[in-house]
Amino acid sequence: MAWINEAPLPFTYTTDISFSPIVSNVVYIIDRASAFWKYNLATKIYSQLTNPSYTAEGCYRTLAISPDGLKIATISEGGASDPVGRRIDIYTIATNAWAASSQCPIISGQSGSLKSLVWADNDTIWAWVTDGSALNGKCIKYVVSTNIWTQYANLTGVQTIWLGKCAAINAAGTVVYGGQIGATAITYFTYTIATDTYSTASASTGINFGWCYDKDKLWFFDTPTYRQGY
Repeated sequence: MAWINEAPLPFTYTTDISFSPIVSNVVYIIDRASAFWKYNLATKIYSQLTNPSYTAEGCYRTLAISPDGLKIATISEGGASDPVGRRIDIYTIATNAWAASSQCPIISGQSGSLKSLVWADNDTIWAWVTDGSALNGKCIKYVVSTNIWTQYANLTGVQTIWLGKCAAINAAGTVVYGGQIGATAITYFTYTIATDTYSTASASTGINFGWCYDKDKLWFFDTPTYRQGY
């Protein structure tokens, strides 16, 4: 199909913006401060929505849609330096209201910083979290309805790069993936939930993982051409 010219943003964003996956012809838009809007692709109308509970200075704020399309999760409570991203903000689309999680728990004796997250089901989120050094971390479970974080014993171990740019989960809900964690920019980690174990692998050379959300894919761009893939 041909490209469609959309209306420009009606607000001035802070630092950068993130777009959600499309939900019933609507795209949600958020910045690192308090701007939160939706855009209807059919009517070409922007609507301002309730501000998130916390701002997200220092965070990369993806918008993760729950599998049933009813809620949106994003990382909040940022700061100038680690720990940044101390909470998950949950937005209920039907009520236009946010509810923030409790703070991410301490890991390795230091405050955790949320980097990316993925919905496992409509009530369970897995998040990649670094410790205060930002070179070690783990995958932690959060249950929305009970506001309970659960972390298990093992860590990824200290890595050269620990950005956790994107998160995904397999169809069985047994393995969580995290982009750009490991020895180089093209490495990613897997976390096997049942055994609390981590492993690492490398993607193709010349790629860079993106800060974006897709439940079952880790998106990247090719650094020479900027073509996207997963």
